[in-house]
Amino acid sequence: MFDIVIVGSGISGLILASLLDQKYNILLIEKRRMDGERFDAKSCGGMLNPNAQKALASIGISLPKEVLASSQPFGLKILDLSNKLSAVYQKSYINMNREKFEQFLKSKIGKNVQFVDQACFKKMCTTGHEKIEVEYLKEKVTHKVETKFLVASDGADSRVRKSLFGAVALPRYVTIQEHYKWDQEEPYYYGIADSSITDFYSWMIPKEHSIILGSSLNKKRGEDYDANRRFELLKSRLKEVGFDFTKQSLIKKEGSILLRPTSMRQLRFRKGRVALIGEAAGLISPSSSEGISYAINSARHLANCLNQSLEEKSLKIYEKKVKRIARKMIFKKFLGYIMYNDFLRNMIIRSKLKSIQVYNGKKS
Repeated sequence: MFDIVIVGSGISGLILASLLDQKYNILLIEKRRMDGERFDAKSCGGMLNPNAQKALASIGISLPKEVLASSQPFGLKILDLSNKLSAVYQKSYINMNREKFEQFLKSKIGKNVQFVDQACFKKMCTTGHEKIEVEYLKEKVTHKVETKFLVASDGADSRVRKSLFGAVALPRYVTIQEHYKWDQEEPYYYGIADSSITDFYSWMIPKEHSIILGSSLNKKRGEDYDANRRFELLKSRLKEVGFDFTKQSLIKKEGSILLRPTSMRQLRFRKGRVALIGEAAGLISPSSSEGISYAINSARHLANCLNQSLEEKSLKIYEKKVKRIARKMIFKKFLGYIMYNDFLRNMIIRSKLKSIQVYNGKKS
């Protein structure tokens, strides 16, 4: 019997496993392959904003140089394709390799954690006063284990959350990313706004001799939804402003589900002896889709509570703590309304508020 079973080894699951007391017997289940020969990283731009940097500092983690991308721009260039405007803003991001970041976090896990990858969570049921039976599938073989506590860290499309609460009315987006070979040195990260593509945003992030093109695509009311068609339209629109991806070599294409919560009612943090962290709980910014800081902080709060006491009341304390984070997160929906409204964004960019005047070598 395990003390804690964690489903999902994204950032929140890996952080939690490394922070829990080593006296606990822990099982970590992950559906992806995460061994030394092949490491299937989550579809992610690999950016650490100041909140994520602060969260890492709060748990005493510094990043080794091999995790960092070779390209570290200091500015974010907004390409407002709807209004045919652009502006550059100073941003203190850390550009990293998401795959290497997860490998690094995995190396922090103690010997008390049994790691099982390429395993799919199937279902759970309560078998006693302090027992939960967890069933998972690995290599077509069903395994059953018992645990005192279960933690869901299995992302936006959490199977644990569905088994506990059914279909939660959380706004969902399809995220598509394409990685291209890119020898041109890019001085900026790029945020792309185009209401004909999505009511959220798209992005370009330079990496090591490559660039990531991504977009979070929503289903508009009454339309025949085709995310791939909209993504191809994005590339056509970018070609008009000088970014021609038809001339570049495609390295890989990936996709995932992205949540965009708008109210506290859409979030879930615990039920009985089950806790939810990271995006499985619905914790992700509705304005920027930044989720790493929330993954780290929710894992940190849960670890602190469970390390104090392995009792159900610990999850009540966790819920109280994480709700404070969630309220601040949900408030960002108003920032998102401003950022993705064509008229308001037009006014802000034209005002040159906090933007940088870029020197282009010409006399001013």
